[in-house]
Amino acid sequence: MYAIIFTFLLSASAMAARWSQLSIGETYSLIQNFQLSQFERSDSRIDFTKGEKFTLKDKTFLEIPGTPVDLFTFDYKNCPGRDMVTDLEIIPVKGSNPLVEVGVEVVECELFIYMERKDFFNKSLFE
Repeated sequence: MYAIIFTFLLSASAMAARWSQLSIGETYSLIQNFQLSQFERSDSRIDFTKGEKFTLKDKTFLEIPGTPVDLFTFDYKNCPGRDMVTDLEIIPVKGSNPLVEVGVEVVECELFIYMERKDFFNKSLFE
């Protein structure tokens, strides 16, 4: 019986966090791989890998006309350079149901994730 409870708790801790569960100052690991194009070099892409760690620095509510958005700002520890800027790209969150898509970009070693408020209680890109 204890083995079953331990296994459940272990698997629950490895599950993706919901956007609503992310806390400022905490470090999270990506649950999936994705790439972003560099702004000034469209043929060059930056890889983000499953397990890579990011620390949440800030959460901001933005009122974009017609669409309320939450902006999550993360410290990008593996940033290849302070002047790094990527294009804003839409990334689907794998395994989310309903499908969650977020806008992701890097500016000066900060990872910005724009998430529609309607997805606040859904699966995030992190565990």
